[in-house]
Amino acid sequence: MMSESTHPTPIDWWPVSIDDRIGDALDGFIDTLQASPVELDLAALEHADACLTHAMQVEIHDIIDGAALSHYCHLINGWGDARLGGGQLGDGLGFYARSGATRPYIRQFHRDGDFHPWQTLAYAVMAGADLDRELPGLGVTLRQLYLESREIPTAEGEELGHLLFALAHMDPPADFCVELDGRTCGLVDIMELAITAHHHGHFRVCCKTHLSEGICAAAAKLPSLHGYREQAQAFLDGQLDMMLLLTLAGRERCAAQLSGQPLDPGSLSEAILKALARTSNFEDHLFFAGHLLELGVFAASFGYELPQVHRRAMALLANLTNTILPQYLGRSGFAEHFLFYGHYRRAITLLPTMLAAADEPGWTLDRTTLAAFTVDFNLPREAPQLVEPPGADAWTIAPAAVPRANFLDIVQAARAQLPEGFELRGNRAHYRHIKPHHWPKSLHYELLDHTSQGPWYALELHVEDDVVAALIPALAAQQSVFAAVFGEPHVAWVPSWGNGARLQAFIPDDSDPEQVARLVRAAIDRSYAEVDRAYQALRERVGPLGLTQPELFTLR
Repeated sequence: MMSESTHPTPIDWWPVSIDDRIGDALDGFIDTLQASPVELDLAALEHADACLTHAMQVEIHDIIDGAALSHYCHLINGWGDARLGGGQLGDGLGFYARSGATRPYIRQFHRDGDFHPWQTLAYAVMAGADLDRELPGLGVTLRQLYLESREIPTAEGEELGHLLFALAHMDPPADFCVELDGRTCGLVDIMELAITAHHHGHFRVCCKTHLSEGICAAAAKLPSLHGYREQAQAFLDGQLDMMLLLTLAGRERCAAQLSGQPLDPGSLSEAILKALARTSNFEDHLFFAGHLLELGVFAASFGYELPQVHRRAMALLANLTNTILPQYLGRSGFAEHFLFYGHYRRAITLLPTMLAAADEPGWTLDRTTLAAFTVDFNLPREAPQLVEPPGADAWTIAPAAVPRANFLDIVQAARAQLPEGFELRGNRAHYRHIKPHHWPKSLHYELLDHTSQGPWYALELHVEDDVVAALIPALAAQQSVFAAVFGEPHVAWVPSWGNGARLQAFIPDDSDPEQVARLVRAAIDRSYAEVDRAYQALRERVGPLGLTQPELFTLR
């Protein structure tokens, strides 16, 4: 066990360097906020919420199909433990679990598990999900699953925000500990690492907003960490002061957007974004706004001090963003950026409650309030009206990949020739998965556009997780099959690729789509049976965990 804390004197936190121009503008903006109340525009908020809900309803099946757990958990963060088909999004979490010595667990700090430690549990808490509901196919609850998931192969404090946030809602005993990169660490140790990282570490994990959230939650809710509350308040103050700058920049950009007038290259907004190390992409604005608003709402529910100027800025930032969101959403790559949109929706759906409770002592967010935003994706929805910009955009739009027309022709031709029981899934610009319904998504054929590497498309056979790594020899045995169909010079075997392997057959990108579809069908017909026998034998040998596709993942 690491050493106990001495609870050092709190240190102010302000990571931004601003010049006199920005400083003077910020002072004037604060004066304006102090003098003038800001009413939250509920109509604009409800319209933005409807836009984000409908956008996800359109995309959700394809997003689920390609989602690692680090993406899947963001569905719950942004749309709740939503109804889909005959189940809920939480039902799919069992697919990502692995067999432990006594109970299933989730791999931590892992590309196919929680990329950030305990991230999924933290987002389930934020969404008001029932942590004590038994997960289908696992026989354990989400709470029990994470109590088994304590081996974390990193001690980077920057990675511990989600862990602290989740622990704050788990009522852990005072002697609770986890293994961080082989070291046994208690609650105080985790907090000390997080605080040191907040002061001195990198900003790669969402600009430290989750670190602030976790520190605030743990210092407020865990008795052994109450001594860190003043430091948590200092981190919160710094984050919300950065929100003032983001709101000031957003006010200028929103005015330009609504008037149709271009922004001057030397505008105040450009200077602020440079100081904040942000881009002028709308998606980046939404990312930062959503994370800061989410932090502010939860911190208020934990009893931290949010001055009136910060509360008014939160309302203004939401008003500005909700007003211009319908002008950008239809042109933004929603499936590529849904993580940002989800954090933003989580924040704005709690904001009215938080602002209304400003003078309510002891106000907090109960699970019912948290879960009220949960979506039923089985219900029909009309598409909300999006808005045509009146002129030049004040924000840029993040570049979105566009599929090549010939690739889409190949996809359509291949779909028409698939064997019975196979499906072609996905909507990304450069690939589509092909597999039978019963294979897990970590085992599949894939049509892939290799345009970045040369004038090639490819049919590939993938093993993408260590749970199916035992099938690599079965894939290797299909090299001769692929060579017979596509020609040996066009076939490549990659035995070590991520957590798995892949067999590739390259196809010239000027090939006739119908001919490509016939080759794809021939390769599947000749290779599928042997790979499927190996899969069925593996499933019989080790059980269904991670090898059986949840019904939720097969819906369309």
